Amino acid sequence: MSCDHRRLSDLGSRRWEGPSLAWATLPSASEGPLMEITMRPMKFYIDTHDHRSSTFPNGISKEQFADFFASYEKHSREEGTIVLRAHVGLDDGRAYCFNMAPSAEHVRRAHEKAGLPFETITEVTTATPGDLSFEPRD
Repeated sequence: MSCDHRRLSDLGSRRWEGPSLAWATLPSASEGPLMEITMRPMKFYIDTHDHRSSTFPNGISKEQFADFFASYEKHSREEGTIVLRAHVGLDDGRAYCFNMAPSAEHVRRAHEKAGLPFETITEVTTATPGDLSFEPRD
């Protein structure tokens, strides 16, 4: 997998103006000291699933969903995707997953490995009242 990696030292004291960043998990004590932390630009994505389009299992139980979601999280980590949360309506047969990843392709591959079809994958940005109210002034 090729990604635009940046060393923490490369960022120096400059302010990072790009997308969100994620970094490698720290090794355990038995794996030895951490020599370098790498960071890579990440974007936010929401993917959608709906039983009406056969992208969400109809009638799935909470326990079955938990097992399936654990598999998706595992494959997401393998693809460099961070699953931030999922909003699920089991009774309605719908789910919305919120991920952070280098690209939509990383999210797509994680779904493919988990055997989870999707309707759409959309790049999104956060928009809270704070994000919209506090704009820099010249």
